Amino acid sequence: NMEVTNFKNFIEKVNNDLGQDFCKDFAYKRKNLKKAKRCSSKDKLFICNNEKQWSINSGGGVEVQYHIGLDSNRIVYGIGFNTQYVPFCNNKSTIDYMKPYTQAFLSDELKSLVTEMEKKGFEYIYQTKEDMYDIKDDEYYLFGKKINLENNNINDNEYNNMITDLKIDLFNLYLKVFAISNKFTNIEINILELELELVIRDLLKNNYNLVLTGAPGTGKTYLAKEIVKSLIKGDRKDIKDEQLNEEVKKQMGFVQFHPSYDYTDFVEGIRPKKDSNGFERVDGIFKEFCKKAIEDKTNKYYFIIDEINRGDLNKILGELFYSLDMGYRGEKGKVKTQYQNMIEDGDVFQEGFYIPENVYIIGTMNDIDRSVDSMDFAIRRRFAWKEITAEDTAGSILENLENKDEIINRMINLNKAISNIAGLNSMYHIGASYFLKLEKYNYDYEKLWDNHLKGLLYEYLRGKKDIVNLIKELKDAYDNESQPTENNG
Repeated sequence: NMEVTNFKNFIEKVNNDLGQDFCKDFAYKRKNLKKAKRCSSKDKLFICNNEKQWSINSGGGVEVQYHIGLDSNRIVYGIGFNTQYVPFCNNKSTIDYMKPYTQAFLSDELKSLVTEMEKKGFEYIYQTKEDMYDIKDDEYYLFGKKINLENNNINDNEYNNMITDLKIDLFNLYLKVFAISNKFTNIEINILELELELVIRDLLKNNYNLVLTGAPGTGKTYLAKEIVKSLIKGDRKDIKDEQLNEEVKKQMGFVQFHPSYDYTDFVEGIRPKKDSNGFERVDGIFKEFCKKAIEDKTNKYYFIIDEINRGDLNKILGELFYSLDMGYRGEKGKVKTQYQNMIEDGDVFQEGFYIPENVYIIGTMNDIDRSVDSMDFAIRRRFAWKEITAEDTAGSILENLENKDEIINRMINLNKAISNIAGLNSMYHIGASYFLKLEKYNYDYEKLWDNHLKGLLYEYLRGKKDIVNLIKELKDAYDNESQPTENNG
């Protein structure tokens, strides 16, 4: 058992047991959901009012709150909606400010999730569910759990369950309440894209090498660049665009592989001298990039390889294949290159080439590309893999188009019909980038179909029986502008 006599010390333990990684994750997601310029706190989640013996998440005074309180010899925790006092609410009443969050919590979209949580023991504390439909001023609405204390002690199992609840079920609910509330506040946040970016960040951090794969037109290359830009910017809210662009230009490398690309382009090779007869050894684009990274060790460098599977990776990487493994970053992964005897004195790679520990690699590829077979299992093992689906990125890609919801409905209905065809799956879906062409066609869906989609779909179906009827089924799905349902395909 754990003694709870000093509430401030108890909250410090909660922050420590949640872990710094989770606290950072919470702060970053909240920042993005609010479209704020900075994180309130990355080192801890809860701030403590020791005198009143309650705590909320840092910055949470102006929206739905994470809450822990010591109340009448019991610990209460959960998601809180506060109409008692809301600072900085821009002349709105506390009720007007909080209503979008309670509306989101009570929405049909969250009904099944809340019901499942009730089965796990979550309940309405202080007020009832019915009270939340018509919130009043100067109230506190809390959905969570209660832990009774015995002689100021909390049971270890109940404490551990609380930590798990805060990190999983309540966090999931918090994110969804926040995202759905934006429907009522004219702020549009795509929770799928927010979670996707964080997943990609974690994969890159933990694996060094990552491939974004998925259907054509899902914006994989754009997403890779935007994530790198975000990582380089970090939490520096005051950095000017010009300075950020210069840093990105320095810390991000980019190349697109193709069938004739080789080792001499990527690592090093022999080239004619520019101003005299003869030949000289010249660094390839990746080796040059690694030298920059070594010179600038307080910064991380990101190298994007677009269409990574279109090149012959064994031919391009050569002996670098060994150093690519995340376990051999830095000098411990040093290898002798094919032109090692020609490297000049004083060159940082004079004794062998290696990939610096501050270099991260992001590849992009379409799995349905015919050249994918050139990537063998040994190379695949050195990368983490993340599929980017058409739905993941549709919101941001189509953000500025008219009738965005109708376009997304058509796209999803078409993609569901594609998945229903034997031999096809999400890798054959149509990404949102194809639909950007609608603007040029004055939103004429027939022209988009005839000029861009039909030909691609015929290519997908090549060799299948009854191709005419299959195309008709796909066209019918494309013409369906109604909101997709779970059982419509």
